Amino acid sequence: MRLFAILAIFLALQSGPAAAQLGGLGLPQVQVPSLPRVGQDVSRTVDGVEDTVRDLPQTTGSQIRSLLRQHRDVLDRDPQGFPIVRGEVLAIAPSAAVLSSAQAAGFTVVRTDALDGVGDLVTLRAPNGLSASAALQRLQRADPQGVYDLDHIHMPSGADARGPPTQPASAARNGGGRVGLIDGGVGAHPALAGAVAEQRAFSSSSVVTTAHATAIASLLVGRGGGVEGAAPGAQVYVADIYGGQPTGGSAAALARALSWLASDGVPVINVSLVGPRNRIVEAIIERLVSRGFVIIAAVGNDGPAAPPLFPASYAGVVGVTGTF
Repeated sequence: MRLFAILAIFLALQSGPAAAQLGGLGLPQVQVPSLPRVGQDVSRTVDGVEDTVRDLPQTTGSQIRSLLRQHRDVLDRDPQGFPIVRGEVLAIAPSAAVLSSAQAAGFTVVRTDALDGVGDLVTLRAPNGLSASAALQRLQRADPQGVYDLDHIHMPSGADARGPPTQPASAARNGGGRVGLIDGGVGAHPALAGAVAEQRAFSSSSVVTTAHATAIASLLVGRGGGVEGAAPGAQVYVADIYGGQPTGGSAAALARALSWLASDGVPVINVSLVGPRNRIVEAIIERLVSRGFVIIAAVGNDGPAAPPLFPASYAGVVGVTGTF
């Protein structure tokens, strides 16, 4: 598809600063309308939330309904109808005093991860009987200057092409251009021989391959066997943020994956996922863009009249889609 030619241009120019790459392409500055802050309106009824799910664009709404039907035990909805990890709230670099107060109020620290250049990402579980949306509001009231949000689930931007898991592609570092891929795991394929530098799992204990991620990798760096990627000869660093888990694609996993690629110095990062605006993901993307990383993301498959989806609509991200 033509959209992936953008990646070839970026990789060819990666010897210079990312800002120069963007300027050289002459890309227009698109103003993205701001969305309501997550947790801003939690007074809606359950029926109202159902209505928002029905009002979402067809492809995204259908994916969300299917996911929630299957995994209501671990997933919930935010006030706008997007899926979230049930009972969990994310925070960036909360102070020791804030954490102590939260724990005294019944919150539990699930895990803490260091994000490259941003600070610690803390995952908090809400007290029993308190929804994640209500817990978010409580934390925001107690610490208005803090950065908090729900743990949103991001959907793959493409048809459901998971397929049966296959053997992950063998990793080998051979030099050349480098591009990051945040999706599922990449399976072995002749067109990707020697093209996968490394794969890491961010939602499970090991990488779980998907047909979607393997196809995207071939479009990026594939070579041979009838496949010619946008940047043949480059190497891809794969962050599997799904891992075959119901909570795969979470904002926390996406933030950790971005942090890994940044810390490894991968200059171009492709994200084939869509979700709502999330302050945690936005914070790390803002940091990476300011440091010169090029982030490319799919805008979704819901047509030109669809509302903005993220991370494609964050400032500084290059949003791409297909044309027919």
